[in-house]
Amino acid sequence: MFIQPGEICAVYLHIDRIDFRKGINGLGCEVALSFGDRSSGKNLFVFTNRQNNKIRILYWDDTGYALWHKALDADRFKWPSNSGAATLKITTDQLKWLLSGLSIERVKAHKKIDEARQFY
Repeated sequence: MFIQPGEICAVYLHIDRIDFRKGINGLGCEVALSFGDRSSGKNLFVFTNRQNNKIRILYWDDTGYALWHKALDADRFKWPSNSGAATLKITTDQLKWLLSGLSIERVKAHKKIDEARQFY
């Protein structure tokens, strides 16, 4: 079962494009190499292919890795540019934007305000 939005701890993008012939086991190895021990828990690991028209999301569901895949027919995902980092931590909102075709580098949401500070 796919992780529900309220259960997600973190979302990590693998900035470099991945050869999707690797499959679920190859992506699991990429998670171990690029993200270290973050693979346990409710973290999502997001990958794209060379053409930026497919996204795969890998996550651990307590019994093994699970894989979610989305392929676009006529467009490309607005994948962030490589700024020297191999990975990028994003919010669940940014993941939704990315999956909807928006650039997460240009779109900025309102900053969330701590409930205790909102009445100053």
